[in-house]
Amino acid sequence: MAKLFGKKKDKDASAKGDTSTDSGSSSTGDSGASGGGSGGGSVDTDFRRDARKATRFFEHAQTVADAQQWDYAVDCIISGLRHDPDNIARHDQLRDIAVRRKVSGGKPAGMAEKFKSIGKGSIAKMLDAEKLWAKDPTNVDHVLKAMEKAIDADEVEDELNMGEVAYWLGERGMEINDGAKKRSKSVYVKLIDLFSRFGGWDKAVECARRAITLDQNDDSLIERLRDLETEEAMYKGGYGQNRDDADERRDEIRKQQTEETRKAAPAAKQRGSSLDGLIAERLQDYKDDADNGDKLMLLVDVLVQKEGDAGDKQAVSLLKQAYEKTNEYRFKLRMGDITMRWMKNQYRALKTKHQADPDNAELKQKFEDFYRKMMQFELHEYTDRVKHFPNDNQARFEMGKRLLSFKKVDDAIAVFQQVQNDPKIQGQALMHLGQGYQQKGWLKEAAEALHKAVERYPGTDGAALTVRYQLMDLLEQIARQEKSLEYAQKAEALASEILQARINFRDIAKRLDGLRTLLSELRT
Repeated sequence: MAKLFGKKKDKDASAKGDTSTDSGSSSTGDSGASGGGSGGGSVDTDFRRDARKATRFFEHAQTVADAQQWDYAVDCIISGLRHDPDNIARHDQLRDIAVRRKVSGGKPAGMAEKFKSIGKGSIAKMLDAEKLWAKDPTNVDHVLKAMEKAIDADEVEDELNMGEVAYWLGERGMEINDGAKKRSKSVYVKLIDLFSRFGGWDKAVECARRAITLDQNDDSLIERLRDLETEEAMYKGGYGQNRDDADERRDEIRKQQTEETRKAAPAAKQRGSSLDGLIAERLQDYKDDADNGDKLMLLVDVLVQKEGDAGDKQAVSLLKQAYEKTNEYRFKLRMGDITMRWMKNQYRALKTKHQADPDNAELKQKFEDFYRKMMQFELHEYTDRVKHFPNDNQARFEMGKRLLSFKKVDDAIAVFQQVQNDPKIQGQALMHLGQGYQQKGWLKEAAEALHKAVERYPGTDGAALTVRYQLMDLLEQIARQEKSLEYAQKAEALASEILQARINFRDIAKRLDGLRTLLSELRT
């Protein structure tokens, strides 16, 4: 990601160490942030990289987190990041600890802590903001402040990839706003501003599109989306290193939107919303150059934002025509994405109706038939994608999930074994591999796969608790079959861990009582 933001990582930075005389302190006894320049022309007087010192803090953080000393663990991670601030894995570690702390009842930072700083430089200011966010991980204002400070640091720290940290924080801000009961347009707009500051055009475009869905009459936002898409096209085209070339290419892209097309938006607004105007504009632009696949994709992007099915149906129809004409697979790929999203929405609507009237046999049959139809389409779609993109492990994993749902267990196991070493999906792949082994009756192999999956989910969020529950259930099954005290003890330990994290998770209290009864029986 460093290349995205025009920064080049100093490969020797971690080897330089901290040669200054230690002075100052933090709440955890961190004494590595002394005065003096950081080198590389930086104006930040608070930072010197020391990977070894950072590692000691990070390792100690995990130890105290395992002992549920959450505040101390947060302090340790922050102290470690003072010496290795662009280490994304450690920012992830901090977020995981923050979530576990909140689940355990941790409170947001008090007023006194909000005004307490760990240092004076740009890195320290970013970590001050990130620490407040760690104490209140669902507070979007805190993560936006941390992102802003990370961008400030990126502008002065030439040897660090703080743009990557800002990008990571921005993604977390999007997640929080996406998951809010009432999404905030102003948060998306703030994210647009921040992503734009350091060239995160892809995410700026995403935020603009999401903001437009909340206010389809905001002409200035729609105009801004056009500009952001231009900048994203510039970046993808590799322009920007030479100012003159970049300006010339930017003008070329914008000239593609002719004066007649630009005038179409106000006229279209009289017929409906600004989104309708943008659709009319892009439709006309596509008609003027019907062989331009990029213009079709831009049109599709706005069609699918319309409420109801009409936009999706029009988008699919246009994509189908383009695919049949050109045989370009990207059109079929987009068509599949839209269809799967539409079917998911239909499925959720039918499920809600079925749950509201569970005794309605006709509704139940309709729901089950549609579910099978949806899963069959998805299996065909992902199988086709794997044929076209053999190295796409995400598509292969999705194919495996559908194979498992249709009881094609051997085929599913083979798929999950192929993708289990991909770090992006390793935890999920191992969890489903365990399910496959379990369906075959290979319980100990299933337990081994699930144990590896547990290691990939160290937190206490829904996914972490789900995989632990699945392993607990399997270990109890083995314990009862083999009358094994060892397996019963392992299952009881997992049940206790789940209960302490979330007492109302499924039927965990009842399961823990049952396991302790089983232990008593096995011991006697």
